Amino acid sequence: MKSPWTLFDAALARRGFAAPVRTILFRMLLCGLLALVWSAFAAPFSAWWLWFGLSTLFSAWNFFGLAKFIQQKISVTSKKKWLSSLIWSFQLRLFLTGIFVYIALARCKAPVSALVAGLSSLLVFIVFSVCCAPSHTQSD
Repeated sequence: MKSPWTLFDAALARRGFAAPVRTILFRMLLCGLLALVWSAFAAPFSAWWLWFGLSTLFSAWNFFGLAKFIQQKISVTSKKKWLSSLIWSFQLRLFLTGIFVYIALARCKAPVSALVAGLSSLLVFIVFSVCCAPSHTQSD
């Protein structure tokens, strides 16, 4: 039986994603899902883990969309058309993120620290992946 990591990695590899992107996405999804599971136990005490998990998954969705877009459009010859579609795609995701944050803060009274931690978790995972990646330099 194959592990979830192997299945996830193979699915993204078939779509042409590079290994670091696959690793970052898997770690973010795992962290977000674990936070949501943990929030089921912590729900009577605090909603922090719920909002952290949701915002981490939202950040992973944004990263996946951007990585997918860049992966598909890298071969486009028209730089102006590529840049225009990148900006529109990015702005749409930014708009949806703004709606998510507004609903979370204004309507659901989510903890600001949980949203900030979840939405910025992408940066932590990128730094962690770069710092902990095996070195492929040749020694003399």
